Amino acid sequence: MPNEETDPPVVFEVEGALYPLDRERATCLAQWLRVKATEYVDGYGVTAARAVADLIEDVLTDRRTAPIPLEGEAIEAVFYMLNVDQEVYANAEKRALYNAAAAAHRDLLGLPEGRDIPPPESQADA
Repeated sequence: MPNEETDPPVVFEVEGALYPLDRERATCLAQWLRVKATEYVDGYGVTAARAVADLIEDVLTDRRTAPIPLEGEAIEAVFYMLNVDQEVYANAEKRALYNAAAAAHRDLLGLPEGRDIPPPESQADA
C-alpha cells in the first residue's frame, strides 16, 4: 500500500502551476491514457497520451522527480481522460488538475472561459 510520506505524489505542471496527484490515481490515469492510445493507434493525441503515461511511469519508478509538464496535445489527452472520470467531483487533487487542464484546453482551442468544477457541497463549507 502506498505511503504518502515515503511515496510522494506525481506532480503535473499546467501553465506554471503545480498539481499533485497521489500515486494510485496517477497510476490509473497512466493506464487510461495507454488504453485510449491503443484504441486510436494513429489518432490525434495518441503520441502525447503515451508520452504522458511514460512520464507518469518514470515518476512512479523513481526515474524522474521533476513535475510532468502538460501542454499542447498532452494537456488535451489528460483533459479528455479526466473529463470522463466521475472521481473528479469527489477528489480535490483530481478536481484541481481537471480544472487546470480544462482551462488550458479552452485556451488551446480559443474558447471563452468556462466554469470550474466546484467541490461537492459537503466540502464547500469545510
